[in-house]
Amino acid sequence: MNAHPLEWRRTFPGITRQVSEARRFVAEHLPPRAEIETAQLIVSELATNTIRHTGSGEPGGRFMVTVRLETSRVWLGVLDEGGVGRHRGTQA
Repeated sequence: MNAHPLEWRRTFPGITRQVSEARRFVAEHLPPRAEIETAQLIVSELATNTIRHTGSGEPGGRFMVTVRLETSRVWLGVLDEGGVGRHRGTQA
């Protein structure tokens, strides 16, 4: 594993049309040898689920995509705003 992987993050509005922007963001940061189509599909699925099933899809919601290049792998992450109807700071 690379001691200092390259990493990029971007926050997107939680609306459906931003899924294609998230796919483009991933493709822009992957080297030619990477499985770009597979990475785009993964991010597309995660971002779509985030918009449909979490607070990220609520008015004003957002989601963040992270692309990290390591020596022998690509790490992808999608961070959402939690469950719909749950307020930040609310204790269960």
